[in-house]
Amino acid sequence: MLALRKRKAKELSAAIGISEQNISLLRQGKVKGIRFETLDKICEFLDCDPGDILDRDPNPNPRTIGKKMGAVLALLAPLVSLIVDVGNNLGV
Repeated sequence: MLALRKRKAKELSAAIGISEQNISLLRQGKVKGIRFETLDKICEFLDCDPGDILDRDPNPNPRTIGKKMGAVLALLAPLVSLIVDVGNNLGV
């Protein structure tokens, strides 16, 4: 997308406030995640949508997917408990 917009990683780095090294890691797919705020800044700079710069990995590493799902479930557990509590308080 940088090439399509005729922009350089150095310009993106300066515009959004992250290092050129982190831009490089993002471009290589060597990061585990990205903050929505950072993604929004990148999209604003490149005048694009997140889907234009993100790819889905159709073959994730099976050794790490369990850990990732466990982390997601751990994050969701308090929300599920809250929903159950609210439902119980409402008599649902």
